[in-house]
Amino acid sequence: MTPNRLPPALVVVAALAVGALAARSVGRDGDALATVPILWLAAACIAVGELLRARLDHWSSAPVSAATGIALALSPIRVPHGGFLDLSEVLVVVGVVMLAALTLRVVAGRRPWVADASARYLGVAAAAGLVRLPLDVSGGSLLAWEADPRRPVVTVALVLGLLAACAVGTTVAVRGTLNARAWGLPPRTGMGTDLGFGWVVGLAIMSSSSSAALAYPVVGSVGGLLFLWPLVLALIGLRRQAAIVAANRQTIEALSTITDITGHTRAGHARRVADLCVAVARRLAVPEREVSILEQAALLHDLGQVAVANPIPGGATVLAAPADQQDIADDGRTIAAYAGVSEAVCALLQLQTTPYRRVRELGEALPLGARILKVANAYADLSTEGDRSRSIALERLHLGLGYEYDPMVVGVLERVTTPGGATTTS
Repeated sequence: MTPNRLPPALVVVAALAVGALAARSVGRDGDALATVPILWLAAACIAVGELLRARLDHWSSAPVSAATGIALALSPIRVPHGGFLDLSEVLVVVGVVMLAALTLRVVAGRRPWVADASARYLGVAAAAGLVRLPLDVSGGSLLAWEADPRRPVVTVALVLGLLAACAVGTTVAVRGTLNARAWGLPPRTGMGTDLGFGWVVGLAIMSSSSSAALAYPVVGSVGGLLFLWPLVLALIGLRRQAAIVAANRQTIEALSTITDITGHTRAGHARRVADLCVAVARRLAVPEREVSILEQAALLHDLGQVAVANPIPGGATVLAAPADQQDIADDGRTIAAYAGVSEAVCALLQLQTTPYRRVRELGEALPLGARILKVANAYADLSTEGDRSRSIALERLHLGLGYEYDPMVVGVLERVTTPGGATTTS
């Protein structure tokens, strides 16, 4: 299963739940909700935010949609039937718009990112539920407390900020759990990945949504939504950064095919090593940002072979002399650096041949990524297809255990290469 996908049955259940809530609201209030301008404005912001999101590697975010939904949940919006917008009505408005946006993405042939949207939806639901919980036997809630003009503004702002933080935290927890489930990892690993990529965006969502909710009773619908404008600028910046990252990835993908074209390596070898590295790194709970760096280094790990006058049979550098292996690594680093590849990737390229004994005997600080790359490359060089080939490759790795290869990494590689093990990035 790939990240940001959910089982079809769960999607159907979610759609039916939103439909049931919609039927309940329409049956009770008729067309009353259609006369509330703020709901139309919020729906438009959520729809645009869902369609225009930012994605960096495996992390995706729709800050405008998330902040609008949380602000809608926290704002004391009065509706024609009397009282405030209730929980079911908030869930209907947000749920219907999100489902419509996901449907449009599917129709346009783009990935719907269902799990990501579901995490945001549950974050909005958490905020809407918390602010509407009764505080006493008379049925009063934080929403009514918030709308009381006698309350100190600072106190209300702190409460709204806390509720927004709960909503963002729920979103992170759900999204991290779903992505970790897709990768076969502990939930804390997925949450750590989400925080590593998006903690700044999360803080922006918290401040913007709570500010919009705080301003709504004073400045009204349009004025409240103006507090979301900084997120639009942030989204533009994130999308530009994503374009730069995508261009860099395309450059690395192109560079990784050079050795295939020149016949220095077997076709697809770099991609296979990269997939093995990603699978092992995720099992070792490596942060996703470092996983991305490792994947790029794995794609380029044989780049230095283009400088070899007499190609190594099959491109298997594990069979070359240690000095020749280091020359290939150094040449690869030089070429990659000249092509503008990041220093972090170049560092792994140079250290990929360093034997593990230098860590054990000399206490050298060898990055985990370099140890993973060395083991994955050796395994890919020594194996082809089939259980017998796998067994022979693992036997060769075990002969160098603790000397050439990190025992912990070899153990994890052995697990991920078993039938049914996760050896791809998808």
